[in-house]
Amino acid sequence: MLFVAGHGVLDLNFDYYLATYDMDFKNPAEKGIPYDVFDDLLDNTKSRKKVMFIDACHSGEIDKDDVIKSETIESEQGDIKFRSAGINIANREETNVLDLAKSLFADMRLNNGTTVISSAGGNEFAIESDNWKNGAFTYCFLYGLSSGDADLNKNKSITLSEIQEYLLFQVNKLTEGAQTPTSRVENLNNDFVIR
Repeated sequence: MLFVAGHGVLDLNFDYYLATYDMDFKNPAEKGIPYDVFDDLLDNTKSRKKVMFIDACHSGEIDKDDVIKSETIESEQGDIKFRSAGINIANREETNVLDLAKSLFADMRLNNGTTVISSAGGNEFAIESDNWKNGAFTYCFLYGLSSGDADLNKNKSITLSEIQEYLLFQVNKLTEGAQTPTSRVENLNNDFVIR
């Protein structure tokens, strides 16, 4: 399991980077970590049971032909905050996020056993609150595992498919529909216990 939390940034070509401490947010390609690094890491890991969780803005895959650049945003609604960094995007036309969730993320090689679960759709922000002491995704992930609430079938273990389903519902509920986790499963038969 690999869990990454931080700032997700798009460049002018809508390519995805995770921010480093010294990255120039106007030029993320220079010192940011491209998503391809994680793709290669997971592709070259021999394990057949691999999962990567990403808690960052814009972490779901986008269709570059269906989005346009939008304004930089910083907002605070009560205790909920989101800050954008770098390029922001909006859909050219209204798109159903749940339909997009079926085709997310840069291609992980077929048959490599990787599942990638992102905190937000490609054009969404990862929302955080001082009350959660984390982003909504990390908060729900930690709570679901520690409390056992993510054990949806109550069999005393939590599988990858259960945490996916739990995060999709709980993050969306906690953020009042402003953030929807997305995932891509390469091998639907590759469900395994994570706790």
